[in-house]
Amino acid sequence: MTRSPRPPERTEQALAEFRQAEKWLFTLITDPKGERYFQEKSPEVRLAEFREQIARMQSFLDFCGNPEQSFPSIHVAGTSGKGSVVNFLAGMLRAGGYRTGYHVSPYLQVCNEKLIVDQKMIRPSEFAGLVADYRRLYQGWLTENDQFNAMKYGEAWVALTFLWLARQGVEWGVIETGLGGRYDPTNVVPAKLAVITNVNYDHMEVLGESLPEIAAHKAGIIKPGGLAITAETKPEVLAIIRAEAEEKGAELFCVGEDFSFRRKDAEGGFSVQGIYRTYPDLRLAMAGEFQVENAALAVAALDLLEGRGLLSLDEGAFQAGAQVEVAGRFEIVQAEPVVVLDGAHNQHKASALAASLASAFPGKRLTMVLGTLSIKDFRGIIQALAPVTGKWVATQPKVFGKPAAPVSALAEVIRSLAPGQQVLEVDRIPDAVRIAIEQASQDEVVVVTGSLYMLGEARGVWYPVEEILTALESGER
Repeated sequence: MTRSPRPPERTEQALAEFRQAEKWLFTLITDPKGERYFQEKSPEVRLAEFREQIARMQSFLDFCGNPEQSFPSIHVAGTSGKGSVVNFLAGMLRAGGYRTGYHVSPYLQVCNEKLIVDQKMIRPSEFAGLVADYRRLYQGWLTENDQFNAMKYGEAWVALTFLWLARQGVEWGVIETGLGGRYDPTNVVPAKLAVITNVNYDHMEVLGESLPEIAAHKAGIIKPGGLAITAETKPEVLAIIRAEAEEKGAELFCVGEDFSFRRKDAEGGFSVQGIYRTYPDLRLAMAGEFQVENAALAVAALDLLEGRGLLSLDEGAFQAGAQVEVAGRFEIVQAEPVVVLDGAHNQHKASALAASLASAFPGKRLTMVLGTLSIKDFRGIIQALAPVTGKWVATQPKVFGKPAAPVSALAEVIRSLAPGQQVLEVDRIPDAVRIAIEQASQDEVVVVTGSLYMLGEARGVWYPVEEILTALESGER
């Protein structure tokens, strides 16, 4: 359905109502300084909180009539690649004629990115109306239940997603976990398929210090008697995923055993040997060597669902879906000098980014604009990027409820791990980006990376938030 343009005065009023709705949602964050990230908790206390979160989420959705059960869904977990896999899956489903909505976490620039149906973000006015409806349901739930007295910000977003997708009558929903999997608020969804991209070190303070511990959280999205697929290959991780599938009587399909893929050229060509069919000639639009694996996993996942009679797609849908482009994933936003935006917010992602940069820009001098949250392993990120970097600009994201690594701390680690490389310290992200560009030669590459929150603010240099929201409301986007 084509959206008709809104008159300017109605757009201005809609944006004001949107900001009020967004402001109210932020009131659900009761720890604006992020002190919770530094609180020591016993495994027993953390498990109790996890279980309460799931119970609270299910209680609210039961009160709302279980919107999460009104559409078939695919649930995606993993350390890296989740967002890209979700976008590939949604793109392929939509290209195949299915009305498709999806949930990603977090968003880059505007919260509308979390409420997308058929590749269109929710309008600001629609968002304000959805939040108003949610608030009425929320107050009713608080009045009726005697077990819980509040919902958290992340839980509210999951509820908003399910409410929106149900009201939009989607035929498929593709849902990305926020953190872990087993106890993530999204894990109330009765997904037809669990997709686990990979398992690496991230969020260790919550998920555990070892890969098997982290894997146990990711594997928790596998449903009893369901289907599961993974691109993970590490034996100690696969053992955990296999055990979960066996315990739940689910069928698990693994890369290298049940499906495979092959890179055909340096320009994004690849093939997939699926579980049921072969896809010999696919091509990506997105750059980044790591995206071939993400796209191949999406192809194999939908091939599995098609083979089981749960959907029907022709090969053209797979190819069209592989052409999706995702903001902040090796995104080139300008050419002279080249500027790349990529959300490499853990060591695994940073290593993949370093490999892609070396392949895409051989022999080029790279300037890295880096900012991270304090809870991230920024030492590991720097170690992964240092071999391909010639100059650094340390900066820091400003995120409500999540503490950033101070610029000085980031710069200190860079100097210790990359001695001899120039390091600038710039507090504000837009300033850091502009300085990096101004000081770069025409054949130099500027890479903006680290926290996804930081990336969103940096992207505003090219795509201002107000322009995005205005275009959405006016029907021009």
